[in-house]
Amino acid sequence: MRLSTKLRHALWALPVVVTFACSDGPTVPAIVLSDAEIEDAFGALMSVGGLGMDSELRSEVEPSMGSASITQSMSETTPCPAGGSVRLSGSISSNASGTSSTIDLRQRHLVCAVEGESGRLWIFNGDPNIRLKMTVLLDELGEDFTMTGSFTGAVLIESEGNSGRCAFNLTMSLGISDVSVSGTVCGREFNESVSGF
Repeated sequence: MRLSTKLRHALWALPVVVTFACSDGPTVPAIVLSDAEIEDAFGALMSVGGLGMDSELRSEVEPSMGSASITQSMSETTPCPAGGSVRLSGSISSNASGTSSTIDLRQRHLVCAVEGESGRLWIFNGDPNIRLKMTVLLDELGEDFTMTGSFTGAVLIESEGNSGRCAFNLTMSLGISDVSVSGTVCGREFNESVSGF
């Protein structure tokens, strides 16, 4: 399996690992959801605006061996599927040898309406945003990699008359065949790891 394929698998696994349950936030009460609702809301949240690592962004994350050192800045606002918008801004940098990349992205939801897999409509507003910071290290042969970083910020969630805030403060580590995530999600401790993919 090529390294780029393995990296894609690790990035696709990340949203699966990070499921959450919300508790009180600093200014807006927490949204109270069942586990199934939480998974549906998080899947909808990660499906828009780039932090779910869609194929176009994944191709920019992968370091290119032998390329010049580059920094790519981005700032774009895209419509959400059922109304509103999401703004993605930040940068992706890579060293000259292609063995190290840094990702620093912020996502702000603006009355962003997205239908979850269940068919339920979720509306997200940044409070103020979600931030993904990652460092990607690739060996010189391009056969192994590690990614470490954080997923922080908060969103306001509204759905079917229920509303509230959910904040994230997670650290992540991804390898060629494992993912681990730990920290707090809406004031609760979260620790999860997956290996063997």
